[in-house]
Amino acid sequence: GLADRLVNLGHRVRVATHAQHRRLVLTRNHDFYPLAGDARKLSQWMVQTGGTVLGEANPVNFRVLPEKTQMTQDIIRSTWPACTEPSPDDIDQRPFEADAIIANPPVFGHIHVAEALGVPLHIMFPQPWYYGTRDYPHPCIGLPYDKPPNDANFHSYAGFEGVVWSSMDMMLNRWRRKTLDIPVVHFGMGASTLIPDAGVSFSAMWSPAFVPKPEDWPKQVRVVGAFTDKKVVEQSVKKHFDITPFKDLVEWLDQGPAPIFVGFGSMVIDDPSHLANLIMSAADKADCRVVVQSSWTKIDVSSSDKCHMVGPCPHDWLLPQTCAVVHHGGAGTTAAGLRWSKPTFICPFFGDQHMWGDMVRRAEVGPAPCPVGKLTDDILAENFKVLLDKNTIAKAEAMADLMNREDGIQGGLDHFLEDLPRENMLCDVSILLGEAKVAKFDVWGRSMYAVALTAESGLKVSTEVGAVMKSWGFGPEAPNVTSMTYFRGWLRNTASLAGVSFRRHAITTYALGRVRDFKGGVVSGVFGFMRHFGLALIQIFYRPDIWSRRFGLLGCLLGAIAAPFYIIYELFRAFIVALDRFFTGCANGCCHKDKLATLDKRREARVHETGKTIPPELNEIWAHGITTARKKEIYRAGEIAFHAKALFTHSFPQHRDGHWHYKVVSAADLLETLKKDGKRLKLNRWETDGITKLLYDRGEDTLSFSMFLVLLHHAIENTESPRPIGTSIREKLAKHNPELALDDWYTEMFGNPMKGIRGSLALPFGLPKIVEEDEEDKEKASASEEA
Repeated sequence: GLADRLVNLGHRVRVATHAQHRRLVLTRNHDFYPLAGDARKLSQWMVQTGGTVLGEANPVNFRVLPEKTQMTQDIIRSTWPACTEPSPDDIDQRPFEADAIIANPPVFGHIHVAEALGVPLHIMFPQPWYYGTRDYPHPCIGLPYDKPPNDANFHSYAGFEGVVWSSMDMMLNRWRRKTLDIPVVHFGMGASTLIPDAGVSFSAMWSPAFVPKPEDWPKQVRVVGAFTDKKVVEQSVKKHFDITPFKDLVEWLDQGPAPIFVGFGSMVIDDPSHLANLIMSAADKADCRVVVQSSWTKIDVSSSDKCHMVGPCPHDWLLPQTCAVVHHGGAGTTAAGLRWSKPTFICPFFGDQHMWGDMVRRAEVGPAPCPVGKLTDDILAENFKVLLDKNTIAKAEAMADLMNREDGIQGGLDHFLEDLPRENMLCDVSILLGEAKVAKFDVWGRSMYAVALTAESGLKVSTEVGAVMKSWGFGPEAPNVTSMTYFRGWLRNTASLAGVSFRRHAITTYALGRVRDFKGGVVSGVFGFMRHFGLALIQIFYRPDIWSRRFGLLGCLLGAIAAPFYIIYELFRAFIVALDRFFTGCANGCCHKDKLATLDKRREARVHETGKTIPPELNEIWAHGITTARKKEIYRAGEIAFHAKALFTHSFPQHRDGHWHYKVVSAADLLETLKKDGKRLKLNRWETDGITKLLYDRGEDTLSFSMFLVLLHHAIENTESPRPIGTSIREKLAKHNPELALDDWYTEMFGNPMKGIRGSLALPFGLPKIVEEDEEDKEKASASEEA
């Protein structure tokens, strides 16, 4: 459902999941990329261990540990090509690079891939994860759910992540360094709290009416609702589909009162015959009818007149014809049953299923849960009677009424769109032209003066603007615009072969493992020193071994000779890392700086350059043709944006608290810089007065560079002698609201990031690829050229 709604917004969506789900994804007309791993085996292992850390530590499960570890690592490694490679099912092998990632926690590699690509990450999952709360523990830690709120619950989230990281530390850091080309992260650098420290948004996919958002969750976490359709019984029962395969079931349903539904979905049951006997015995004791659905495990109850067996069938057809449900407690199944107003009894197998069982008890829409391993016919019969109680039925009906008012899919979509870092997503030049187009590249000059002026990140530009700039050295001659003489000369003098230097624009900078304060610097430095010191000690054994595997006996000898040099290198790195972390902690904690590194430049954030889509995107839009009039607009706006960035940089911008995606300055500081060095913008008197007044009105408010450009555009377009640099924002937005005030521009430009933006997105990894001009813009540009 979420992918369908993203496609309706104009995005290209890729769904990356296990091969077992290929058919489902392709039938919905979405890109599919197969992640590694076997979903059936993963489910079986979860059942065996109970899905908890203690279950994993059970010696009985040690025999499958190597296979399980290998599969987990394969899944993590497959996330990178899922975001950067063409789909194997795509005949045309179209290039693909994700511009945003939506993922769930078991993927593990999501935050690392997002950091490497510099794209937004959004977690969506029907279980509490990453963000601690005192209300209930992490679903995989094994703590009870029937206790009052406590600190142990809160710390269980970081504790679980710490255990997971420790088991995959070497593999993850090797993958980060060699494949993703990003710095390593080790203990002491926040390895157990990467997602909360990065401020990644989390959409909890369950009903807020069923389980409200805990008060101690931060604002980036939101309970959006279950990703299931609203349930209307009359429409569902009358839905047209072939019931011929279920003829026996239909006849059985018509012979008596509505039965209780029992089904355990994809759970792998060790002794299905024992469970079948329990169900039949309980049905006799409770004197009720039961319909049992078999899925991955067959549960044969055919020997009982009170029970009927059915295989896979649509729940939207079957559940409305039942009176209650008994199942394993999956989040989706629980939400579906409650939306059908069915009293629920949960027999959990592992993980979050225990949580949903207790939430059912808290909401009084069913009895307390009973793990399937502890289930007896007496317990099951007694709970059958609770499900048929009038009070339980009334509570379930009231809950269904609340849940069916929610639209979880739309809630998740809104949360995703609202939390995008919009102020670092739009092209600088396009903003001055009164447009909202996604920035795809950073433009860099090669001369030292140009680099200084474009600041540390250069100008961020769209594909169209990038194509015009890239073509300057070899494309059609630039228009004879006197005011662009310097800018044109800068581009030509600093060209790389033909044009300027490009790199992929980083929408986000997660900078995992960054040091925030002095204490963090000391801890990170100590752990970093210990890590490299340990690596130095093992080199004498590791190098001969690894080289002998490649080159035999000669390799072993060469490895022994090279080992001392590697030892010296790792010892040197140990001291550099320790000093860098210490000095960075001092700078950030004591001097209020926002540095990522001081000595160790390998820790600087950078975007992984795949080099696969930049030339095709630029060449494709250039091949479609850009009118001369349009080029003049871009040239004029480019000059202003170029000098405005230098002005913004000289105001000493700082990162906002909580993220490193973009910098801001106070309007007062920007105003002072404008008074001292505003001539470089080459504004006339009316324009200068306009931007001065706008900045003065904002006092100590902070502004991003994009917002500064919005104000600058307003000052230029609303003076007594405006310069024609493009369609004004006021002219564009007046069509929708002629009374729109300047304070509303911000919302129009940044509050709806999808306005005027079309392109592609991938799930769990994938935003707009190429943004084309509106037809109206093309007509205006063509008319201007003819004139």
